Order: sequence, then C-alpha cells, then structure tokens
Amino acid sequence: MNPTDAKELEVLQPSAIEAITRAEVDVSIATARKYPRVLHDVKQAILGFATLDQETAEGCFYTLPRGGKTIEGPSVRLAEIAVSCYGNLQAGARIIAVVPSGEAPHVVVQAVAKDLEKNITISVEKRRRIVKKRSKDTIDEDDINLAANACSAICFRDAVFKVVPLALVKPVFEAARKVAIGDARTLNDRRARCLDTFSKMGVPKEKILAKMEVKSVEEITLDHLQTLIGLHNAIKEGEVNVDEAFAVAQSETPAAARPAATPLQRAQAAPPPAATQAPAAAAAAPAPAAAPAPAAQRGPGRPRKTTEKFTPEEAAEMRAKGMSVAPEAVEGEAPAPPAKPPFQPIAGEGAPLTNLRKLMYDSGVTEAKMMAFCTANKLAIGEKSLADFVTNGRSAKLVQLAGAWTKIVDKVLA
Repeated sequence: MNPTDAKELEVLQPSAIEAITRAEVDVSIATARKYPRVLHDVKQAILGFATLDQETAEGCFYTLPRGGKTIEGPSVRLAEIAVSCYGNLQAGARIIAVVPSGEAPHVVVQAVAKDLEKNITISVEKRRRIVKKRSKDTIDEDDINLAANACSAICFRDAVFKVVPLALVKPVFEAARKVAIGDARTLNDRRARCLDTFSKMGVPKEKILAKMEVKSVEEITLDHLQTLIGLHNAIKEGEVNVDEAFAVAQSETPAAARPAATPLQRAQAAPPPAATQAPAAAAAAPAPAAAPAPAAQRGPGRPRKTTEKFTPEEAAEMRAKGMSVAPEAVEGEAPAPPAKPPFQPIAGEGAPLTNLRKLMYDSGVTEAKMMAFCTANKLAIGEKSLADFVTNGRSAKLVQLAGAWTKIVDKVLA
C-alpha cells in the first residue's frame, strides 16, 4: 500500500446519552441476575392481586364476538398485574405513526417487553382504525387519542403475554373468572348489577337478552354472566364498540326479539305448491307395493301421486334449486350404501395382530377366510384363530402376512 493512500482512522467516542443508556441497561441486567425471580412466589403474587376483590377479578378477562364464536382471553388489567409481579421485566408502548386522513385513517403502535433476567426482548406492532364520532364531520384530536390509547393497551397486553409464560397466566385467569362470576347464591345480585352497568352504557335489556339468546332476565345463567362481563371489559379496552359487541345475527335472534315479518317476507315464507313439496313426501313415503307409473304415462299438468317416483330430469331440476331429493325417490337411482364404520382395534392385542386385522377389515376379509388360507398354505400349525399365533409365540408370522398383504389378498379372497 502506498503510504500516501493510507487514511487515518477516526475513533468516535460514545456520546454522553449513549453512555448513560448503556450503563442503565448493564446495571438492570446485572441486578436482575443477582436477584432472580422465584416462579412460585410470582404465581402466588399474581393470583393474590387478580382475586383481591370482585371488581379486580372482573377486569382480568375479556370476551370478543368473532365470526359467530366467542373468544376469551386475559385482559390488559391482568397484563398490568403480571408486569408488576413478574419482576425483572420492562414493558411499554409508543405511537409510531398516525394517519388521520384518507380512505383508511389509522394509528400504528409499537409495544416492547424485555425480560432482563433471560435477555429476551419481544416487540409487537398493531394498527387500529380511527373512527370519528357520529356527531362530527371530521376526525379530531379526541378521536385520534381514543384510537391510540386503545391500540396502545392492546399492543402492551400482547407483548407482555408473549414474555410472561402462559403456565403462570392461565390458572390466574381461571381463578379470576370464578371470583368475578360468583355462584348460584350471588347470581341474582350480580346479574342485576351487570344489567345496570350496560344500561348506563346505553345498552337496553332487550339487546342483552337477544345476544344471550334468552327470553327473560331470569334465564341468564352464570355462563351468560361470564360472557357479559368479558364483553364489558372488551368495550372498555377498546377491542370492540357497543354495536359490535351486541350485534346479533338474524338466525341467532330469539323469536320474542325478532321484528314482525313484512308482507314480502310472509309471501316468501309461504309454503310452496304441492309439486314443490313432493320431494319430502316422496322421501318419507314407504316403497309402493306396485311399480310406479313411468314418466311417459303422466299426463301434462296431472298432479303427481305420492307413490310415484321422480324422473331423473325432475330430480335434477329440483336439486339445482337447492332441494333435497332422496335417491330412493328417483327412478333408476339406488339408495346410497351405508357408510362403513371405522376399524375398531381389540383392546389388549399386540401391534402385529392389530395391523393384520386392519388390512383384513379394509379388504373385506373375514377371519375364517384368513385361517382357511393359512391352513391351505401350511402357515398354521394347529392354530384355529389368529389369536392362537400370538399365544403360540408365532407373532412373526402375522408380521410376514401383513408385509405381503398386497400380494396375497386376492388369493385369500379366492
């Protein structure tokens, strides 16, 4: 290298802020390893906080309606308790983007949870839609703050529960639900309190009954109460709004809560003409004693008798309309054979015999045929059944038969 081309290396000294940050991290990790957590004490501490009283327990789980199902899980409040009791853990959330305009206004939040003792860091990012209030024309600062706060809480919860093990959280979650729901003695009081809480949020009793699929308040059970408490927490945490929480599909709405049918709906629900009702009648009717009249003998417009079968063309037309037509109700169609039950192994048999029986079952080979084949080919020496091979210590012969099954199955069936 030409000495004139050599460049002097410049060593950059860390800034004061960087040095302070490094020192804080080093001290935190050193302290965490000097005073490690005791999992038994951590579990008892989380359990004690979560079940401290009814109000605290009620805030430790949430319920979400998703796709016609109900999803439950530990809430933000339980995540806060876990952070305070777990020890040697740093967690927080921050807003990294706000898009208040456009077709999809939203906020993006990042949450970080760091286990100092195990040197594990989990980062979670979530996006949440900004919804303007109905009384306003545009999104304002309050709408942005609501979306940001809700997204921060949910993001914080998910990051914490990716670091704190489920083995610690799940038993606490179950215990908190029991304390929150109570038992049969406290059902009436807590049911009334729950309805009153939702009433203050603008949710009428009728909506609650429709969501729980009951007709009266007295039919609300402990299971219903658990769902309602979880929905209340999900609304408070911003997971869903009131309308989403109590949205009821039309098929789920009890008859007492459904609105009266319109004239068009009544007309659509009217029973179809006799020709359309025939498939059900034909499927339910017993087989006629005499042969059904051929399609060619049916005059146009003549009502079809319940003892007559459908032509293949009629059956195809009805099936195209979504109607169900049994095969035995159609001319020329044989009823579908019954489904073959799955193979059931015999308890206590060894694998060699069970495997051979499974091959025989799938191929339709009876034990009598199998033993006849073994006797004819001098594979059996005094054995009268397959179990005798095991009793006589000749299980290896069963393994050989199973290994050569594809070659011998036709001979066994012959």
